[in-house]
Amino acid sequence: MILVFFGHVAGLLIPIEVYYALGVSDEFYHTMAVWGGGIAGLMAVVGIFLLLIRRFSVKRVRATSSLGDFIAIILLTITIVADLVATGTNTVADSGFDYRTTINPWVRGLLTFKPDAAFMETVPLPFKIHMVSAFALFGIWPFTRLVHVFSLPLLYLHRGYVLYRKRIKTAGAHK
Repeated sequence: MILVFFGHVAGLLIPIEVYYALGVSDEFYHTMAVWGGGIAGLMAVVGIFLLLIRRFSVKRVRATSSLGDFIAIILLTITIVADLVATGTNTVADSGFDYRTTINPWVRGLLTFKPDAAFMETVPLPFKIHMVSAFALFGIWPFTRLVHVFSLPLLYLHRGYVLYRKRIKTAGAHK
């Protein structure tokens, strides 16, 4: 998921003019976006698929799952699938739609509290579904187990080993 996050940062927040100034051609950008995003997207699909299998097939996990867990998984699945459909149909159909000139300026405007809805008029439906489900996911994030993404246990990397010792039963010990 970290690859997906950084791919979206590079794709959405960096203006197209910056890529042109760096000498990145449209063809190279598109190739990197499709292949890099495709690989990251497929990894996300495999991950969510494994998560779904575990959530529904392991009794202990299913028993301790909350409504928030199921809503988060559903929204995450919709977001991932909608993105792959949007990217796939846009690439295969070669529709000429360029999110760098529509969605990107809208997102940057949203982050600066000046969104321009006109940018979103020509955006294909799968992209809109991807964005709405992502916003819904961000909305429920603090109220689900997804919040644990932000608890990075750096001290865990440097702690000593945990030693587990077998208890020796002594005479006269109570159970």
